[in-house]
Amino acid sequence: MSESAKKVIIADDHASSVMYLAVLMRRMGFQVVPAKNGVEVLKLIKMAPPDLLMLDYTMPVMDGLTTLRHIKSDRQLKDIPVIMVTAHSHRSGVDDFMKAGAAGYITKPINIKQLHSLLQDCVTYSGGKRRTNLRTAMQKSVSVSVYGLTKNYHATALSEKGIYLRSKEPLPAGTELDLSLPLTAAVTLTLRGTVIYHRDVFNDSTDPGMAVEFRDLSQRETEILSAYITHALAGDLLLEQDEDILSDKA
Repeated sequence: MSESAKKVIIADDHASSVMYLAVLMRRMGFQVVPAKNGVEVLKLIKMAPPDLLMLDYTMPVMDGLTTLRHIKSDRQLKDIPVIMVTAHSHRSGVDDFMKAGAAGYITKPINIKQLHSLLQDCVTYSGGKRRTNLRTAMQKSVSVSVYGLTKNYHATALSEKGIYLRSKEPLPAGTELDLSLPLTAAVTLTLRGTVIYHRDVFNDSTDPGMAVEFRDLSQRETEILSAYITHALAGDLLLEQDEDILSDKA
């Protein structure tokens, strides 16, 4: 887990919902703190305010809407973005969520891409940047060709628009290259890219290396990358869950 990982409190008294959503959020790069009800949430945020709250509408002791109203009435806590989570049968309460100050809401089963879209709206990173593309950790060897020379790099992260390659001697920003990216035993993508930044082994706490932005992606390549990343994030969870908590359906 990166030192700069954003912290999210997930509040839901349903153990399976917390477990699967927590695993997904950790894979998306978040530090997760679980809570069973609104009273626990209020205690937790007073000790260490999170970067984001996800509150289930229906909880014992203190429900999500009541918790949301408490948070938004507190001057020290009101700026924490809150995503409300609700069952389809409770969508009549959506207006109440938004009037109370929720940053957004999502219905169960939680669609992975809809969740990612909400996170884009709610969470900012250094310099006010937002993560606009779905991404996942990756541990694969990638073949890179530059000026007719080919070298293998180890990929540590993949997004729908780019890849991060570990290297103690990264290529300069602006370098154009070709990549051979093995996604599965049957699927390897040959893509073009440009180095957009690099991290130095002495000056950065994260993996030294370079970020490569893909160029001229076709619709098919975009769809393949999106499907691969979604499967990497939650494929096992979707198969394992015995009730509909997460979904990859459009």
